[in-house]
Amino acid sequence: MRVLIAVDIHRQGKQLVNAAVQWLEGRSDIESIDLVYAFELTPGGNAPWPEPYIWNELMPQWEKLYGKARDDLQTLLAAVPESKRGLGLCPVGAASRSVSVMTHRYDMVIVGTHQVKGLARIWLGSHAERLVRNSDAPVVVLPLVAE
Repeated sequence: MRVLIAVDIHRQGKQLVNAAVQWLEGRSDIESIDLVYAFELTPGGNAPWPEPYIWNELMPQWEKLYGKARDDLQTLLAAVPESKRGLGLCPVGAASRSVSVMTHRYDMVIVGTHQVKGLARIWLGSHAERLVRNSDAPVVVLPLVAE
């Protein structure tokens, strides 16, 4: 069984990876556990300024941020037992879309929820909910405790 854990490297990613690894512990059918973090800052894609010269100035900073995101993802991946450790994937684009399009390659997807309620949920939406609705694989949603 191939498992994909959709993480947010900035908010409770370590907590999710640890909870998912613990939840999967003892299952002998797990081949690999991959992590995915969608880097939502798209260079030039949805910028409020269309002028290319502005992105030429910002691109080195974007590359630095993207490199940091990939490094942070690799740090989280180290929490997966080596015998099950797969890939750290860092696509660029909207999280719900970037992750949903790759779920057909997996037997299970695990995502955490911050359990945001009320107006905050209406405003922010829920990546977990969108992933449940759009995934080609079964999705397990693990509740995360606020840190």
